[in-house]
Amino acid sequence: SDWGYSSNYGSSYSSDDDVSLGFMVFIFIAIFVFAAVKSKGGTGTVNSNVGRNIQTSYPRDNHRVTYTRNQIRSEAVADEIRKVDKYFNDEQFLSWAKNLFVKLQTAWSERNWETIRPLESESLFEQHSKQLQGYIDRKQINKIERICVNFADLVDFSQDNEKDILIVALNSSMIDYIINEENGMVLKGSKDNRLTNTYKL
Repeated sequence: SDWGYSSNYGSSYSSDDDVSLGFMVFIFIAIFVFAAVKSKGGTGTVNSNVGRNIQTSYPRDNHRVTYTRNQIRSEAVADEIRKVDKYFNDEQFLSWAKNLFVKLQTAWSERNWETIRPLESESLFEQHSKQLQGYIDRKQINKIERICVNFADLVDFSQDNEKDILIVALNSSMIDYIINEENGMVLKGSKDNRLTNTYKL
């Protein structure tokens, strides 16, 4: 079904609620990699199309991974980053990650994906643009409302020849549903059911 086309992306952690719909079931069904340019004051982009929300990745084979917060690990990751970038500020970076998450959700709900162009790799941007266009062609709107980011933790840090790669676990809750553009009828999800998931970014 159209509803599950994000199920081909990647992995996720488990949480207490059902998989969020629409945008969650599609963009955050992917492990987003925030690629920070290797210099102080560098900018970041979402650079991978591998991920998924941390509640039910691989829904077809029922694979789930449980995420447990670990502040000591998060601080250790920050210390590793500071070995190569002494100016790294984990609080600022995690704040940026939270803001980016909300910006992505909002742009998806408003069907204004061009605003995201500087924040995604070319292939991921094209993929998401096509998926959003599918909703537009079907005269459907995926509404994302009352977004609340509960926490974000650093999980891992690695490097390749071009960039520093930081992995973040981000927990959020929101209202997520799909409506008919012409009459406002709810087609999927609920205007009242708040969904909480942890995402690997």
